Order: sequence, then C-alpha cells, then structure tokens
Amino acid sequence: MLFQDLRYALRQLRKNPGFTALAVGTLALGLGASSAIFCLMDGVWLHPIRVPHSGELVRVFSTTEQDAEGLFTYSEYHALAERVTALKSTVALAAGQPDAARRRHRGAAADKCGFNKLL
Repeated sequence: MLFQDLRYALRQLRKNPGFTALAVGTLALGLGASSAIFCLMDGVWLHPIRVPHSGELVRVFSTTEQDAEGLFTYSEYHALAERVTALKSTVALAAGQPDAARRRHRGAAADKCGFNKLL
C-alpha cells in the first residue's frame, strides 16, 4: 500500500512541475533558515565564549535614582580602573549609540586590551 501511495505522489508531482518547484523551494528555504538560526543560537547561548577561570569574572555596575541602568562614562571607568586593587585587571565594553546627554554606552566593543586580559 505504501509503495502505491509513493508512486501516486510522484506521478502527481510530475504532472505539476510548478507546484513541485514551489514545494521543494519552500522546504529548502525552511530547512536552511532553521539550520542557520540553530547555528547562531548554538554559538551564542549554548556554547558561549570559553574563558579560562570564568568563575573569577565579575561585572561591576552602579545604579542611582537618575541612572537605573548601571552605565559608566569613560571617565568613571578610568577612575575605577585606577583605584580598584581587588581586581587583577579591568575591561570596558561599549556599543550602540551613546546617550547624548550623559555620554553613556551599553555593552559590546572592548577597550584596547580587553580580550587579551580574558584569554
């Protein structure tokens, strides 16, 4: 019975080449998109960057009534990096558009030797 069904399906696909091309293209596009999204999520969430001694990493932030996001200006970061003796080294991260009024940034590009300190 299964063999007859397969023969019937192939016969119908041969009769309608436009539908066949559309169905194959849709399946290929869906599988490709699913694979690309999985690869991205696998690299970002399931296997983040491996850093030696990752248990020793800390995130430092400061919140005030005026700034609940915990962002630092570069001068605040520089002053913190010079004064803190409990940390072996510090790394500043910045990305996106700064807040023009306060010149504050949110996470992603490292300072001049940030990644060297992590590795």
